[in-house]
Amino acid sequence: MAIECRMWRIFAIPLVLFHLIQVATSDCDYSKCVDLHVDFYHQPIVDAELVQCCANLKDLCDKTRCPLKPVACKEEFHEVAVKKGVCCDEYMCAPPKDRCIVRINGRAVLKNLGDTWDSDDPCTKHICDYGMDGKAQEKTYKEYCYHTCNNEYQLKLIPGQCCGQCVQTRCKFNDTLYSVGETWKSEDRCVLYECTKKDDTVAVATYSKQCPKLPTCNKRDIYIKDCCQYCNPRHSMRHSNNKSLDTDDEDYNSYEKHPCKRPCTEGSQPMVCRYKFIIEWYETLSKACFNCPFNATDCFRPHCITGDGSRRSVLVVNRKMPGPAIDVCQGDTIVVDVENNLLGETTTIHWNGLHQRRTPYMDGVPLISQCPISQEQTFRYTFYADNAGTHFWHSHTGVQRGDGALGPLIVRCPPSEDVHYKLYDYDKAEHLMILQDWTTLTGISMFNAHHHSSGDNKPKNILINGRGRFLNAPVTKMVVEDDSEMDLAASSSMVDPTSIPMTTTTDSATETTTYTTEATSRTTTESIPETTQRATTDATTTTETQTVSSGIYVDPKDDFGFMHDNNDPTMKTLPHAQERHTYVRNKRETPVDAYTTYLNESQHIPFQVYYVVHDKKFRFRLINAEFLNCPMEMSIDNHTLLVIASDGSEIEPIEIDTLVSYAGERFDFIVHANQKPGNYWIRVKGLMDCDQRFTSAHQVAILRYFGADEKDPKDPPKYDHVRGGRQLNALNRGMEDRTTISIAEMTNAYRDPDNGVLQKEPDFKFYVYYDFYAKNNTNFHVGGLYGFNEVLLNSQRRYTPQLNHISMKLPTFPLMPARHMIDDNQFCNSSTLANRGINCRTEFCECSHVLQVPLNAIVELVLIDEGFTFDANHPFHLHGSSFHVIGMERLAGNVSAEIVQELDRSGKLYRRLKGAPLKDTVTIPDGGYTIIRFRADNPGYWLFHCHIEFHAEIGMSLVFKIGEHDEMLPVPVNFPTCSDYTPEISDSTRSSSIHQTTASILLLIISIFLLRCFP
Repeated sequence: MAIECRMWRIFAIPLVLFHLIQVATSDCDYSKCVDLHVDFYHQPIVDAELVQCCANLKDLCDKTRCPLKPVACKEEFHEVAVKKGVCCDEYMCAPPKDRCIVRINGRAVLKNLGDTWDSDDPCTKHICDYGMDGKAQEKTYKEYCYHTCNNEYQLKLIPGQCCGQCVQTRCKFNDTLYSVGETWKSEDRCVLYECTKKDDTVAVATYSKQCPKLPTCNKRDIYIKDCCQYCNPRHSMRHSNNKSLDTDDEDYNSYEKHPCKRPCTEGSQPMVCRYKFIIEWYETLSKACFNCPFNATDCFRPHCITGDGSRRSVLVVNRKMPGPAIDVCQGDTIVVDVENNLLGETTTIHWNGLHQRRTPYMDGVPLISQCPISQEQTFRYTFYADNAGTHFWHSHTGVQRGDGALGPLIVRCPPSEDVHYKLYDYDKAEHLMILQDWTTLTGISMFNAHHHSSGDNKPKNILINGRGRFLNAPVTKMVVEDDSEMDLAASSSMVDPTSIPMTTTTDSATETTTYTTEATSRTTTESIPETTQRATTDATTTTETQTVSSGIYVDPKDDFGFMHDNNDPTMKTLPHAQERHTYVRNKRETPVDAYTTYLNESQHIPFQVYYVVHDKKFRFRLINAEFLNCPMEMSIDNHTLLVIASDGSEIEPIEIDTLVSYAGERFDFIVHANQKPGNYWIRVKGLMDCDQRFTSAHQVAILRYFGADEKDPKDPPKYDHVRGGRQLNALNRGMEDRTTISIAEMTNAYRDPDNGVLQKEPDFKFYVYYDFYAKNNTNFHVGGLYGFNEVLLNSQRRYTPQLNHISMKLPTFPLMPARHMIDDNQFCNSSTLANRGINCRTEFCECSHVLQVPLNAIVELVLIDEGFTFDANHPFHLHGSSFHVIGMERLAGNVSAEIVQELDRSGKLYRRLKGAPLKDTVTIPDGGYTIIRFRADNPGYWLFHCHIEFHAEIGMSLVFKIGEHDEMLPVPVNFPTCSDYTPEISDSTRSSSIHQTTASILLLIISIFLLRCFP
């Protein structure tokens, strides 16, 4: 109706005006007329008249033409408003004047005056109020926060609140701030404090030291250590100069309380961390072990190395195996003085995982970065903890790593720089898992027997943190007769080795009584089967022990026993950390032979135990330190592993059931203790040379829930135990296997940290292939005497592992510090040898194998395991840099290098560039390939080698020369040098010697003459 009325007016006015113009006379002066302004709504026009030649509109109201009032408005909550006119009223839909129409969550809502409401932004408030026009309208107000939190508090946003509140995140104690999980001790070391968090409440928990019961003791023999009284009449061992030798733990160079072992916080000052490493030959189950393994607490004494119970020589640092841990913060400076106490041997230490970018002469590779450290010499390694992660140090000379010269090197970063920090609750030093393959012979004995005779190279056992049992031993009952009783203190720091009371033993054969300061006893065996060569029985000893526990309550994140003062139900006894008195019936047997002793003692070696708290998440760090070909499969019964890092580089988390690791690899994983509290096996199974075809080497440790009974899991550990599910880094499998996850399928946590390396094409590409070859390697096969095909027994033939048919021969001087002595002609590779007409496929080639690349070049290696001779496996390690793993595949049981190169030329080798993980050690599937990339930005000479010691020592390696000599860092001042000394003996030298002799004779004659003439 309103529309029709408007249309009528629009057309009516022009018609009226046209009519007036027609009737107007021609003498009208239109310029004097007033412009007509028409209100179409209020003045309906029905007629007009002329007034003095000018048109004048005349209002004549016809209400029949006015619009009707609408019944309702289409818009929600709107009302019909009326605007009065002279003739007709105007109607419109408008919001109510005293209420607001607002939209909340997409819907229209009617609010009364004074109503308030919130929005998605808790800092923005809404209110229905009058506006400037007197109508109700929605108004918004912004809330501003002015909170200031104290140092131990942090502002925490709370859902639905704008300003949040100050929440305590750290503990303040004596004006010092501590992070959650951080512990500290009182000045008298009698009380341990911990900053704890429970139910979002941060508080300081107190643990009081509970001392063992003091036996009857003379007052003069009582001494105080860590606020507890102990009895030891010979606590101070005295030298001939009458100076006391303190027996404190720190003097053993264990560094368990090193000041650099601290929480790493953002903005903290870096420290200089000093260590003293004394490397020497030592012995398992030495006199330092007292009655270990039959008294388990003795096995944890300082300098007691158990191994698996076999009595053999070991080559260790500070009489520990594994050696002392270096645990520092990123940015610290590490200073290690290595003192060589070996008899007639040299040594070096390599810091596996640290790339030595600013200190290339500290890499620890003999005749590449330094001269070997001679006997009685000390070499100071000084380098920086640049890259955080799980690393390890080990001897890089001969096969010394296999004899025990190794230890952990952990570099921690602040929580703000740990991309996985929120995934776990605890990252404790005791959750470290170092795996070793183990033999009853020393490494050099095995090496010589294997290469020069018929000896094998198969590890017999596996150790976890330096200990384990020989689980494949047959069991035979042993009867123990109780001859005496003695009181042994469990803590290694509590009792001096010379203070054990006298005990009496009776030998049944002689019926005589002997007195000794070492615990001994008589044993007899039953049902010992005879063999043609030696007894193979296990002497399982029946023991009677009475343990008097101190009843101490222990914090699950500390290493020693303290009483927990809080009423916290999760804080129960941690048996491994308790100090106790154990009354042990003497049980050291008189063995039938050494092997029977080994079997008997091995069954009493205490397993490694890892303690966890129910429903908490713990970060574990695994280091595979094996030295032979024994890849290891690890799993935890009823638990999965969340892998978050490898070789010190973070990856996107992968949840798996079993993890395979190879020599030199490290993995960080999280264990969620979400099962029924109890004891669970941690299983480690050896593969390759350790599998069921050879030795079935395997080992176990225990995952023990806090508060669970101190006992082994029910089912006995067996090699053939099968754990299904997802497996990471499976043996000889690559990206082609969809049932497992290969290293190349992991994703870097930082996605593409260096897009330049992961460009489509590298600057240099090298094909490095290898296998075992039947050649007369003159190191152990001399043609014409005992050549490869001339020896009598097949077991005496030794195939030679080579890279591109070349065996590495190190120079006689260290390449990096003595580079001025280098003649490039002494280097070789497949191209230079081919140019000289040498066919290394048929000849045995041994030389300094070097690949040269310019500084900052992008290098790609296609590593090929041809796999024709054995079904084997080789992990490779690069010094001086990490690399991206961009491809891995097993093509067949064996494959030639030529086929792989042809597949690559035709674009059939798959490369996964985006998110490729970073590693410094990687395996290559047998009959397949692995592709790695790195940027050559660390100038120097860097070793690339198989991490199986027997292979590396006979030449399965090469050297990268990165950059030119003038681009390498200067040699440190007074850096030691070494080289051959072979001066030539010339005719002039002989003539000079004759003249000197003649002159001496003449001088002697003259002297005699003068003496006679002038007495």
